[in-house]
Amino acid sequence: MATETLHFENARIAQQLFSNDLRNLQMLDDELAVKATARDGWIRLEGAAEAIEEVAEMLAMAREAGFRDAVHVSAAELNERYFAGRADGLRVVPGEEFLVATAGAAARGTPAASS
Repeated sequence: MATETLHFENARIAQQLFSNDLRNLQMLDDELAVKATARDGWIRLEGAAEAIEEVAEMLAMAREAGFRDAVHVSAAELNERYFAGRADGLRVVPGEEFLVATAGAAARGTPAASS
């Protein structure tokens, strides 16, 4: 089993990558067999080296693109949410994964405008 620890400038940035919702970290374990643990300004990933690389790349791409919040949406969740009970059997292609992310001024370190 491989382990990689991703370090961030502060805890807020690390938490934003999983929308400060531990269910999103659990989803990484459920869908990709990568156990993710978040503390302070780091996220530790444990699992197969290839799966860890995939998760780390996904998080890095979201952060580099300036996304404030990023949530992994698995194929299983998409199937359950949008395709359950279809008579034609239409499903998401296995291995198809999505990253739903929010961009904004806060992603660049500037407080977002409030109304």
